[in-house]
Parts: sequence; structure tokens; C-alpha cells
Amino acid sequence: MSYKPKLHDLRNDIHDTYGFDVLALCETWLAPPVPDRLVGVSGYRLFRLDRPATSSLPRGRGGVAVLVRDSLSCELLPTPVTGVAGSNLEIIWVMVRTSKHQSVLVASAYRVPHNTARQLATDLDDLECQLQHMVTAPPVSAETQQLLQSRRAALARGDRAEYKRVNRLYRAAVRNETRARYAGGVASVG
Repeated sequence: MSYKPKLHDLRNDIHDTYGFDVLALCETWLAPPVPDRLVGVSGYRLFRLDRPATSSLPRGRGGVAVLVRDSLSCELLPTPVTGVAGSNLEIIWVMVRTSKHQSVLVASAYRVPHNTARQLATDLDDLECQLQHMVTAPPVSAETQQLLQSRRAALARGDRAEYKRVNRLYRAAVRNETRARYAGGVASVG
């Protein structure tokens, strides 16, 4: 549903009920001609990504946004170009600094519902590539990369049982390799 009709309720909930520091919004249905001042929330910075008019997806839908409390330092990050062809993923990335030495990476993402298994796999590949770009992913072995490829193939085929099986193996392999990397780092520091 569109963000604009719910704006009054959202403003009341933020200020009177919940007092969120950060809020991610999906399916804002905003368009570039709508200025931020008409859809903003006082005390919050609005970061938004409207569905481009050049998109092959239906106009007047989609769009994502992030609201961040004014008292927090934050920065809009560029969306990584992943090279995943055919992705319909709409995503915005914001880095929020919670203290001098800590930050939180916030994303608001939207993907079109009711798509094929192949489109879902493409969108998830794009999300995974963007996330790996945004955070330093642990280096993984060739065997673990092969598990990742098998997992993607199972998802693209719509083979849910195989996807679950390979996903468990992949996650265990990443955990084991990450533990080994950290154990090696700790041992080298002594």
C-alpha cells in the first residue's frame, strides 16, 4: 500500500507510540515529482528510492525508503552495481552511526511478488551480491563456492528440498571456514 495515505498514522505512531530510531519502508509508491517535504516525518531524515519511470515494472508501485532519527549520524550509500542481469530488486542502503566506533548497515528492499522461481533466484543473487559488496564477506574455499552454485541452481529449478539440503551444508561450511580464519588470527596475535 502507498505510504502517503498512511503518513498521518505513521507520524503519530513514530512520535506518540514507538519512537523508532530507524524505520525501513517498502512499497512507498512515491514518484520523483513528490517532494520530500510533503512525505517527511519531523525529527527524521528521509532517504528514498522511487521506482524509476523507465522500469519495465508497473508504474505507481514499488519504491523503498528509510527514516533515520535526526540525532543519529547517517549516510546514504550508493547501491552497488552487481551485474546480475534481470533483477527486479529495489533496495536502498543507509549507514547509521550508533556511536563513535559502531555503525549499523540498514537496507530497505522490495521485490515484486508473484514471480517465477528463476526471477526469485535472480533477485536473491542480486541481493546477495550487494550484501557481499557492502560488508566484507569471509573468504570461502572453492568447495564452499561450489555449494553456493548448487544452492542457486536448486533455487532456480524450484527444488525446495534440494535447496534446503544444500543451504544447510553451505551455511555450515561458511561457519567452519570463518571460525578457522578467526582462530588463525587469534593464534597469530598470541
